[in-house]
Amino acid sequence: MFPFSLLSPKRWIESILGVILIIALILIPGWKTIFSQKSVKQSWQIFSSNPLGTIGKSTQVSFYYYRSLVQKETKKQLENLQKEVQKEAIKTLEEKSGIKIK
Repeated sequence: MFPFSLLSPKRWIESILGVILIIALILIPGWKTIFSQKSVKQSWQIFSSNPLGTIGKSTQVSFYYYRSLVQKETKKQLENLQKEVQKEAIKTLEEKSGIKIK
């Protein structure tokens, strides 16, 4: 019965709608940026005048948003690692020299 379930139109529709939903959720930051402070009519005019350009711009803005999030997290991790290394270096110097460092 497994092969026949792949041919089911219901399964195909669910899969297609799932992919569309995931793509729409990924693009939310871009949609928010493009359509912020615009009425529904203005938003529809923007989208209907150039749908592919609007989706492309939304994708670009979304990826910039996610890239900045990743860079912020990476920067925080590097700063934490730098602080840990600095503490270890100070501790090692204090142990070897016997002098207390602030």
